[in-house]
Amino acid sequence: MKYIIGFCVVFISLNCLGQDYCKDISKSMSANKKIIELESPYDPEYFVPLRAKRTINKDEYDGFDNFNIVFQVTCNFDAIDDIALDGGRTEKNETKLHIEFYDNSKIIDDTVKISHDFTVDRTEAIRYVYYSLNEATRAAFSTKKIKKFTIAGQERLIPEDSATVIMEYVKCMNKDF
Repeated sequence: MKYIIGFCVVFISLNCLGQDYCKDISKSMSANKKIIELESPYDPEYFVPLRAKRTINKDEYDGFDNFNIVFQVTCNFDAIDDIALDGGRTEKNETKLHIEFYDNSKIIDDTVKISHDFTVDRTEAIRYVYYSLNEATRAAFSTKKIKKFTIAGQERLIPEDSATVIMEYVKCMNKDF
């Protein structure tokens, strides 16, 4: 009986305290301590539709702060190429990212360039966007959950629990370093 009560106390306290998402963020620093890289956890062997990444260079002359949300969708190979009459293929120049949050607000960027790649097992193509966050969009992504996004007309729904995790990662990375 005391084990059951002990388990219940631990379980309730863990749920009440909530998860510390900031501990999940991978953080690395250059040898000269001028470049800090932060990234939400993911396994490159598996496809992940959303992740957050931030690189900060604190050099006084060449400093920068690149804060991005990486949006990805898989598709077939023909979706990313234009096929000529002679059978030749050229990669499409695609733009357009639409993001909708659970509060029904939206961010629409018709100018963002869409890049292409292949899955690790090379069975599918990937459309992806490194969407740069400025001060205003950092506030939105750290307080709102992404409901769905569309890249070049291809929609991806995000479950609410996954949207919460990404929002928390952005919140963790939005601190001063």
